[in-house]
Amino acid sequence: MNILFHALSPPPRIPGTDAAFQDLEALRDSCGGTILPLFPLPFPSRWIPRPIYGLHRYFELRAREHSCDLHFVAYATGYAFPYLATLRKPICYQVLAGLDPSAPPPPHFRTRIHLIVNNRRDEKLAQKWGMADVRYIRPGIDLTGFEIIPPPPPPKPFVLLAGSAPWTREQFHLKGFDLLFDLLVHHPDLRLILLWRGYQRATLNRLLHRKGLTTRVEVIDSKTDIRTLLARCHATVGLAAHNRLLKAYPHSLLESLAAGRPVIVSETLALADDVRAKQCGEVVGSLTLSALDSAVSSLRRQYDRAAEAATETGREFDRIPMLARFQETFRDYTGKS
Repeated sequence: MNILFHALSPPPRIPGTDAAFQDLEALRDSCGGTILPLFPLPFPSRWIPRPIYGLHRYFELRAREHSCDLHFVAYATGYAFPYLATLRKPICYQVLAGLDPSAPPPPHFRTRIHLIVNNRRDEKLAQKWGMADVRYIRPGIDLTGFEIIPPPPPPKPFVLLAGSAPWTREQFHLKGFDLLFDLLVHHPDLRLILLWRGYQRATLNRLLHRKGLTTRVEVIDSKTDIRTLLARCHATVGLAAHNRLLKAYPHSLLESLAAGRPVIVSETLALADDVRAKQCGEVVGSLTLSALDSAVSSLRRQYDRAAEAATETGREFDRIPMLARFQETFRDYTGKS
């Protein structure tokens, strides 16, 4: 198959640190094709209106249609980018974060697009909207090398790990990083490891200095072996004010589970359904300090049970069956193997 993969997010400043690009590369290597960057700038910017995404490479897109079998679009939520209406080959559109219940796509999107979702919440919503074709494919990560690692023994501090770093100042609030810092201020026995990605570092440094946390927050601002970091922490955190902000199943949280580390997640993430059902961590109902404090305290009280459940849950998110499901889906749409 020759699939044209549309990359609608800015490329990571630190190569290899963006989960969306990791997934695209895995699909390309498994199914065949090319990744075409379509974000108008080489860096994140909230000032670029979504309707112009892809238009700067319009003629290249049309030229590539002669040789490709299928278009594959991966984006945080369901958005009818205008350039998609000009394409003639089949379009698979994967929602990475979540559908916005208040913004159903227009009729031409619902009838033309082959929609792929990674959670049952979005599957039900898309079917309610009347999408012509909706497929659920469970997400997965490369579990190679992930083994169960014993957590740091007491009486060492309780260490949290947080990824999905902010791209903008506003995201310090929207992704709960301001809350994490306030939590540390109130609990001297907590420590935090941040997986950063090259943006907003000056803002981060000012915040940590102002709150007196420079010695209690470790910032990893380069590509690193996540397994080494997981060996030094007790749990991983993923917070979001709404369901379009983070991937529904962030890689850092799935990797945490694979290593036997419980997770603390916002209710807005679809992963929260798995966490609640499997009891492999805690769900934060609202983006408030009291809710986060309660979740961390609860996890610490029931840590051994949650860690055992995390071990079992993490093995369910294997990339191999995910890739096989995508291959099957692409064959259905192209008639090729």
